[in-house]
Amino acid sequence: MHSRLIDLRLLDTLKVDFFNRLGTIQQFTESQSTTGQQKKAWANVPGMVNIQCRIAALGGGERRGQNQAYLDATNTALLAGSFNVNEKMRFIDDEGLIYDILLPEKDSEQITTRLTLRLVR
Repeated sequence: MHSRLIDLRLLDTLKVDFFNRLGTIQQFTESQSTTGQQKKAWANVPGMVNIQCRIAALGGGERRGQNQAYLDATNTALLAGSFNVNEKMRFIDDEGLIYDILLPEKDSEQITTRLTLRLVR
């Protein structure tokens, strides 16, 4: 017999205070206008709009390698729920800030999703 480490009722309780923000996952889309022009835009992923979440700042900063420099993650978001998210998507919080998703991870119980993010604007 398997038992969950986290009781799902606990998650419902946490949604009131712990998951105090909302976020939306978007993916890049391409389509054609009526004149045949290529249109590129970001669109909300169905079922991933206004997700209850908790957002926290990370240290961030710049990393340097021998031949390159890149920015580290600036934030992390813990989503209340298990979502199929990948690095080609982006995250927008309830204040309108946009983040690139660097690393999406689901917990072992498939109850929450953790996103490592880099602030874009």
